[in-house]
Amino acid sequence: MSHSLRFLVKEGYEFDYACLVLPPNPFLQISDLKKGLKKIKLKKCNYVFSATPYQFPFFRSFTLSNDLSIKMLFPKNYKKRSQELNQIFCDAGQFYWGHKKAWLEEKMLFTKNSDIIMIPKFRYQDIDTIDDWKRAEKFSKLI
Repeated sequence: MSHSLRFLVKEGYEFDYACLVLPPNPFLQISDLKKGLKKIKLKKCNYVFSATPYQFPFFRSFTLSNDLSIKMLFPKNYKKRSQELNQIFCDAGQFYWGHKKAWLEEKMLFTKNSDIIMIPKFRYQDIDTIDDWKRAEKFSKLI
């Protein structure tokens, strides 16, 4: 992004903010992009990006070793119900509004100088595999 913005500045374009939209993004809504632009202008932060709650209780997650044995990542949560665990969020990978200076200086995204636009779980779909694509196709017919 910094490379592209340097080019635009060199070409004489004037702007304060730039938005990176990542493809494929089947459930991105223009209203979310507009909310992001409005928020970055009002809060004067470096970045505003899409985020969503994790779909599963992360703090009850586990790994599988090569021999398929299970190891909890957070064993202290073994007896806790998922409703008792803290909610965590992830970058929804839809868009990133950034102040020109933040992009050019390649400032970190996940800091106190950033904010989010919350995307409902049902509109979050990361597409990395054929299965992800098929799920998105099926779900797009429902919404």
